Amino acid sequence: MNNDYYYYLVNEIKLRPYDRNLSANVRQYIECLLCGNVFSAGVKGKVANYKKHKIPGCRQCTNVHRYSDSRTDNITIVEKKFEILHPKKEELIRLTKESRVKVRNRVCGHTFHARWDNLKNELSNCPKCNNIKKAERCRRLNEERHIISISTKNAWESYKSKVYKHTRVSYNKYKDIINPQNLERTRSGIEGYHLDHIASIKNCFEWGVPPEKCGNYRNLRMVEWKENSRKKNISLQDVPEIIYPYIDATSSDFVSSIKGISSITLNKYKDFGGRFSLTLYSKEKRKGIYYAEFYRCSEIPLQSKNYFQKMQKYFEKEGIETLIIFEDEWIFNQKLVQNKILHFLGESQKERVYARNCTIEKIDNVTKNTFLNINHIQGTAISQVNLGAYHGNELVAVMTFTEPRKQMGYDKSNISNNEVMELSRFAVLQEYRVIGIASKLLTKFFKLYPGVIKVFSFADLRWSSGKLYDALGFRKVKILPPNYTYIVDGKRKHRWGYRKSMIEKRLPEVYDEKLTEIAMMNKAGYDRIWNAGYIKYQIKNR
Repeated sequence: MNNDYYYYLVNEIKLRPYDRNLSANVRQYIECLLCGNVFSAGVKGKVANYKKHKIPGCRQCTNVHRYSDSRTDNITIVEKKFEILHPKKEELIRLTKESRVKVRNRVCGHTFHARWDNLKNELSNCPKCNNIKKAERCRRLNEERHIISISTKNAWESYKSKVYKHTRVSYNKYKDIINPQNLERTRSGIEGYHLDHIASIKNCFEWGVPPEKCGNYRNLRMVEWKENSRKKNISLQDVPEIIYPYIDATSSDFVSSIKGISSITLNKYKDFGGRFSLTLYSKEKRKGIYYAEFYRCSEIPLQSKNYFQKMQKYFEKEGIETLIIFEDEWIFNQKLVQNKILHFLGESQKERVYARNCTIEKIDNVTKNTFLNINHIQGTAISQVNLGAYHGNELVAVMTFTEPRKQMGYDKSNISNNEVMELSRFAVLQEYRVIGIASKLLTKFFKLYPGVIKVFSFADLRWSSGKLYDALGFRKVKILPPNYTYIVDGKRKHRWGYRKSMIEKRLPEVYDEKLTEIAMMNKAGYDRIWNAGYIKYQIKNR
């Protein structure tokens, strides 16, 4: 740029380019001689801006003049609610939206920093007061949620919550007795020490121990983290005196509950020839129920692979139909188990609904999961096809189908895509008996997916003899031998999740390439339990 152009910029527009040898079209650093602001821009553009507005200086200086009235109004608005402490009053006119300003709330007296754009908003308030109000709202909301949570929890979950509450109180009050060495407490899986219930919460729940007794300091101790993660159920000699009076047969709650809802005479622990026994037996119905308690597994040969299978065959010869219920099914699905037992005993009083009055629709995974977790003894499962039966606007039955699963022993390499599917779940709303709905759901599936050649499924022999499959036209393929699951944290877990490759990830402290899966799981303190086997069924698309 020439000298005249340069001096025009400096003297008239009050802008000084850093490099006067550059062309006016080239972007460069420019200093404002009015406020000292340094910015990057093209000289030619700044000249054009000056000719348009006739205001010297940089953009900030220009905006001060152009918007002085509105900025003055904003200052007035802010000063009604806040005392401006920094910057000085004469500098306020030059503030941008992003400028941070220190103010004092005229009502509460709190001092804080905030963006100028937020302060001039008439809805702005003191953030410290807002945090106090927010904390109060959260506290009230948490109290409401806690009340709702307690009311909706099942007996087991409610019991655990109460025990944890008493445990915290006991530890804080009797810390010197429970943890005299002041050992550092850590979370699960982290090296250190854990606060442990000598008689576990699960056992206390089964024995009917009051929550305040289970969480009492005399039932608490500090244990090394590995010992806590590997420990098995304790022997009765280890139970504290405060717990011992409550110990009885852990099936007592189960027995009293079933007797309370059934009008049939049921005998407790009826023994048949000394070989096998049943927890409840109806001579009138010739039906028996066996309640398999994990804690007392050592008292009967449950570790025998074929124990339950032999038991069912024995009673079958005696003309007695049996139902086998595992402990975790009762603890976590009490209402569902009660309904199944009433149906098994022929005492179900459910409302009847007919399939002809229902409509079949595809349902999403969320709807399917919610329904199955409440109404199916095994809960939900991954599936590719979900069909629901609606009676009016109410979902009364769900049937799901999935691709053949490797963990169920199916070799997918021998089939083409979607030619074979597995019927993985079928459940009816607990309050209803929907006549003919299984057939209608299966028929709808074959209509929607004509490319499926056949469907297979499995009947759990503990719960079913396969009558439903026979009624639907399935053909019995074979009887599968008993299989095992691991007892982890009071629940049965599928062995697929604890094969050697998974043990290396989940339990690295016990992993040893030379050991078998079962040896490593025993080393980690986990037992396994066998079921009664399955019947595999199959049906072809008609």
